[in-house]
Amino acid sequence: MLHALGGRLSSPILLEVKNYPGVRSVLGTGKFVIKKSTATFVEGPSGSGKTRLFRRITDLDPEPMGDIHFEGQNVQTYPLPHLRRQILFIPQEPPRFQGTTMEVLNTLLSDREGRIEEAQKKKLLERLDLMDTLKQPTSQLSGGEWKRLILVAALCKNPKILLLDEPFAGLDETRIKDAASAIQNRITLGLTTLWTSHQKTIGPLRPDQTIHIFKT
Repeated sequence: MLHALGGRLSSPILLEVKNYPGVRSVLGTGKFVIKKSTATFVEGPSGSGKTRLFRRITDLDPEPMGDIHFEGQNVQTYPLPHLRRQILFIPQEPPRFQGTTMEVLNTLLSDREGRIEEAQKKKLLERLDLMDTLKQPTSQLSGGEWKRLILVAALCKNPKILLLDEPFAGLDETRIKDAASAIQNRITLGLTTLWTSHQKTIGPLRPDQTIHIFKT
């Protein structure tokens, strides 16, 4: 973001993590910060704890560790429904729900605060090539189609932070670029994203910083 006088404004910090074992960032070991409207790549070997970090951030992990603050408040003191509307975690294999594609999408969006922009929803469905599936039962969707549908729902919910665990796994090259483009577009509009993947740079999606996870 540019200041009117020509200088660059610093984005506000949304998330601050301290005393977290097995994490390394530009700030050092055990800590990192996430600023608004940025993209962060989380890398590390299998089993190192990338998914657990996302679960900790959303207060889903039964064994809390580290000090995690969202907008200056410890996530453990946030009312969970509010926290999980503000910080949305999409696992690598999202659970399936029964119904037609459109019915399930509307159900997923029913708990969103505020009105859903129908034009925004349609644009995302078109961009991720799901318009022809709207009347199909979700049981007939491929794994990639289901994953793209969940991404549409997540982006329509307009969370402040979106955590994506292997969002491109199972997608072909064209669909990967489409999904990455949709995510990057929302980042330019204010979304903050952290993701894990086998690829650090995917089409237009490029990280502003990288967080390294290592086994402790």
